[in-house]
Formats: sequence, C-alpha cells, structure tokens
Amino acid sequence: MQAQSRFKSSHLWFRGLVVLITVLLALGTVWRAGPSTVAGHPFGSTHTHSDFTAYLAGGQAIRNGSDIYKAHNERDWAYVYLPPLAILAAPLTRLPLPASVLLWFLICVAALSLGIRYCRRLVGAGAGPLDSAKPLLPVVLALPFIVDGLARGQASVVVAAAVFAMFYYDAIDQPVRAAGCLAVAVVLKVFPLALLAYFVWRRRWRFCVFSVVFMILGGLLFPACVLGWQSAVHDVIEWMHVVGLPAFTPGSKAAYFPQLLQPDGLHNQSLYAVLTRVSEAAVPALKPYVQAVSDGVSVGLFLIICRVERRAAHKNALFVTSALVVWLLIAAPVTELHYYILLLLPLFAILYRAPSLARAKRWLARGLLTLFGLFAVSVPVLGDALNVVWFYGGLCLLCFALLGGLLIMAWQPNESRDRTRTRSPVSSSPRGRRAGDLPAPGRPIPTPLVS
Repeated sequence: MQAQSRFKSSHLWFRGLVVLITVLLALGTVWRAGPSTVAGHPFGSTHTHSDFTAYLAGGQAIRNGSDIYKAHNERDWAYVYLPPLAILAAPLTRLPLPASVLLWFLICVAALSLGIRYCRRLVGAGAGPLDSAKPLLPVVLALPFIVDGLARGQASVVVAAAVFAMFYYDAIDQPVRAAGCLAVAVVLKVFPLALLAYFVWRRRWRFCVFSVVFMILGGLLFPACVLGWQSAVHDVIEWMHVVGLPAFTPGSKAAYFPQLLQPDGLHNQSLYAVLTRVSEAAVPALKPYVQAVSDGVSVGLFLIICRVERRAAHKNALFVTSALVVWLLIAAPVTELHYYILLLLPLFAILYRAPSLARAKRWLARGLLTLFGLFAVSVPVLGDALNVVWFYGGLCLLCFALLGGLLIMAWQPNESRDRTRTRSPVSSSPRGRRAGDLPAPGRPIPTPLVS
C-alpha cells in the first residue's frame, strides 16, 4: 500500500511537471510566432521564427482568392505545400495570431499524444498505471525533435501521428483505415508517399488502391469543393512546377529550391544534403554526382529492407517496419530536425521488443539507446558546439547505425516463416479485427506489419 501510495504521489508530480513544461512550451511557441498584442500589451518576438505563419499566409491567400504559391510570411518563407493545408489554415486566419498559434499548438500536442498511443499499441505496451513510466524513455530520447516540431508549429507532428496510425491499422489488417492515414500524411507533407513502394512490393493491393483513392479525394476533390475544379487543378499543377519537380531536379534554380532543400542548412540531415555539404567542402568535382549517389544508396537500402523482411520472424516484424521509417528519413530530399519525430516508433520497438532477443542483440539495442541518449543530452547542452557534427551529418550517420541495428535484430533466418503474401496473419477474417478485438492491455498484438 505504501509503495502504491508513493507511486501515485510521484505520478501526480510527473503529470504536473508535464503540464508545466507544456505550458512553457506553448508560451514559447506563441512568442516565436512574431510580434502581436495580448490583452493590449505587445507580446512576441520582433521577427517570426515559426513555420506555422507560412500556413497562415497560405490560408489568407485562400480567403483573398489569390495565388497560394505567391504567399509569404514575414520571414519571407513561401507556402510550399499542397492546397488542403492552406484551406485548413484559412479559418485560423480569422483569429488573432496568438490565439491561432495556441490552437495549432494544442492540435499538435493532441496529435503527438495519439501518435505515442499508437506506438504503444504496436509494441503491445501495457495500459496499466504501473507501466505508464516506461514509454517516457523513447519520448525523452526524441525530445529534441519533438520540441523543435512543436516550437516551430510544424505539421510534421501531425504527419508522424498519421504514419504511426497507418502502421497500426495495417498491423490489425484494416487496410482502408491504414490507407486513409497514409493519405492524410501525404496530403500534409508529400514525403511519406515513398512508403507506398513498400506496400506495393508486399502486394497489398487493396491498401494501395485505397491510398491512391484517398489521396485524390483529399488532394484534389476536397480543394475542388472549396475552390472549384479549375482552381484546384491549377493549384496542383502549379505545385508540381514550383515545388514538386524542382525538389527532385539536381541543381534546380527554381525560386523555392533553397527553401525546399537547403543542403547548406546544418539541421538538414538527409543523405542528399550531407553529401552535398561534404562534397562542396572536400571534393567539389563530385558535386554533380551527389544526387545519383544518394538515390543509389536509398534504393539499395530499400532492397536490403525488403530482403530482410523475407527473412524476419513474425515476432521481429516490427523491427522491419521501424527500419522502413528510418530509411524514409535517410532517403527524403530534406529532413529537418522535426522530421525525426518519426524515430519514436523505432525507439519504442527497441525498448519493448529487444529484451526478448538473443544476448548479443540485447547489447546492440542498449548501445543504440545509449547513443540516442547522448545525442538527446548533447543537443541542448552543447548547442552551437555541435555545428561540426551537424555539418558532417552526425544524425544521418546515427540513423544509418539505427537502420543497421534494426535489420540485425529482425534477421532470424533459422526460424520458420509460414507467411502468405496476400493477407496479414493478424486476422483470419478478410475484414480484419475491430478495435475492440485487440488483445488485452499488456499483450502484444500478433504479428504486426508483416504479411
């Protein structure tokens, strides 16, 4: 009884600490959004440091009937996303800036909470109060990415939650819901579209078809209902010309290219950006080949993941999925810090699933968690002293180590793998499980994410 009382007291203190940190982070987010007025008093930074104001600029263009791809915030950052995000941001432009930023912050916090919940479900984490402290470790290890995403008002928080939800619903054999979640992620930020290649390789045709249908509905039909067909089609075509194609064109001189990729930006830790910086500093003659090298490495890593998926045991399938998430961060044209909120899933997988592996793999898992712990501590402590690490892609190299470790944990060629290629073994019913059919809290969902 005394132990439970002490735990309850510490749990209340912890909740109070979480609330306090959230309030302080909310105030900081509103401050970073730029100059405004609160209760008749000036409040906020003299210059905007929030990406959310670019969403508001696109939303204001929707209300004004002007071109959303000519909208800029005070930082002179353009709106570079698909039209649905600007449409969703349009109602927020009617609110004062502090109120709209705070509302968006609360939406992101709610999405983050849902994302953590889906991660816990994927690894079979218990829902009892005595287990409530264990999920803190992945959150703490990913805290630099979470804080960066929330403070900048980035939609990456919502995208990460949608990706986690997609993997969860795919795990319980509900492809329609999973496809809807992927469509949400792609409509907000296009880069998760690369995940569709994995499901094509797995021959999850129902999921793929519904994903394409939902993407069309969300990316074209929804804007058409608000703006009209002509404007919606025009905006999508314009996005392709000014954003989509230049992002994959080496040496593009498009107006938004520096904002899109920023290979010189130290916090851009994608493979393409790191190779660009290193080649410019060391061997400028190799710069024309950077795009081809990064694409080749990305394709090679994807094929390795597919190969390991065939050799992975049922119980290790989540490691393959986690490796796919890490691959996405390596292969994407740009990966700022807030993109790495996606690492919550691999960290949860290592924390909850690695203890059942062989001794050598358990030590590998401990080493990976230690590396991320050192990184999480060094970011706020060392600050600008890490610029050399950022320049040479320290986080990118850490992701390579994480990807390799996850594939090693998944590889078990000597175990039987009686799997089919058409249906997830999670359910024997074509319609899959309902949410109420999931195992009891504390028991892992069977055979997640592999069919």
